[in-house]
Amino acid sequence: MRVTQTVSFLLVVLLAAHPASAEEEDPTKRIEALEKRVQELEEQQEQGPGGFPEWIQRFHLAGNADFSYLYGEDNSIAAEGRFAVDNFRLFLDVDLGEEVNLGKHSLVDSTSFYFEWDMVREAEQKNKAGAMYVRLDGLFGIQPLNIKFGRFPIPFGEEYLRFSEQRPENPLISFSAAAPYNWDEGVLFFGSLPGQKLEYIFALMDGDDAFSVNTDSEPAFSGKLSYRPAPWAQLSMSGLHTGELGSAEVPAKSAMEFGFTHAEPFGSGTDVPNFQNGVEVPDDPENRIDTLDAWEVDLILTSEDWGRFWLAYGQAWIRSEGASSFDRDLLYWIAEGILELRSVSESFSKIYLAARYSAIGTFDSNEGYSLGVLNDGSDLGFNTKSVKIVSLGLGLRLNPHVTFKVEYSFFDFGVVRGATAAIRRDAEDRNYFGVGLTARF
Repeated sequence: MRVTQTVSFLLVVLLAAHPASAEEEDPTKRIEALEKRVQELEEQQEQGPGGFPEWIQRFHLAGNADFSYLYGEDNSIAAEGRFAVDNFRLFLDVDLGEEVNLGKHSLVDSTSFYFEWDMVREAEQKNKAGAMYVRLDGLFGIQPLNIKFGRFPIPFGEEYLRFSEQRPENPLISFSAAAPYNWDEGVLFFGSLPGQKLEYIFALMDGDDAFSVNTDSEPAFSGKLSYRPAPWAQLSMSGLHTGELGSAEVPAKSAMEFGFTHAEPFGSGTDVPNFQNGVEVPDDPENRIDTLDAWEVDLILTSEDWGRFWLAYGQAWIRSEGASSFDRDLLYWIAEGILELRSVSESFSKIYLAARYSAIGTFDSNEGYSLGVLNDGSDLGFNTKSVKIVSLGLGLRLNPHVTFKVEYSFFDFGVVRGATAAIRRDAEDRNYFGVGLTARF
């Protein structure tokens, strides 16, 4: 429309400034030529840059991938060495339209659709959806009020962001011992208040791990408040509540994971005998858990020159639908530092050092739980009282899209009193060395 108006105005000016004489070219032909040129310009405008149709510009594609070689001790995840594609996923973000109005009132400032296709996750071929939602920004014209409907990462803590589009931000090959994260279906509200210092995320979800399955008698809740007192500091607090899960037909299995383990009835999913207070005990006969509650507090300090320091501390309480002897309380913490070597010399501007100390467990010699931290949890059953990991690494940013990583991780698996000698042997010798590449586009 703008092109048509501009050319029409110029045509009127030209005709007014240069009246046609009998010897001059017929003005009708000149008008037809100008109209044809206007049509050509409009067609080019619809094609957009590069000659592509305008609607293609509404599609935004991104992705990331991780590749590694690990070599470890006898009971590690790579006892004889292994090459692996640890992660490969694509992210599609589609603009669905700008402002939507009802009369003179704004309903939504903009809408979009987001889809995460996880082809490989946790070194296994998945070929399934991660996140998948419709996003509405600026509901009722209120900038801090935005909504997502569908399936999305559970907003809890800070590390969950590294399991999706921000995975390349992980300075190491591995994750922490606690690694609280997963996806779930529901509705999520988010935004930042004026001044951008306070941000909130609040979600209502179904709480079950299975896709679009809901055995929860009430919605699951998760939320996070983040405060930035300064550009280099961030403090956040997170909370989560999941009500009764499971039924006679579907065993309880929470969407949220702690220590790479879903909340499940005590003893489920493994043939390893359970030990409590030094003696063998049976599995929880209930197919359900009553509640899963958790909280976490995080402090992140960031310097463009020096690097990043992150502290996290949290707890999770798993309550059985049956006897209280099957209840478990988990405690965890994370301390991670990244040192940018450009702070030492500009010659090392692409290199960083990283270290992380993390732990999770009941820390009670009489009560254990299944913690699948890099071992699937099945070989130790519900007899792990704690997992402590120290990871040391170096990263080389080959370019803005590719990072080369080197890591060595020390593991300490503690088991409960009374566990068999075989279980104790399986808990030892889990250290490993690894090199990897992380790519993003």
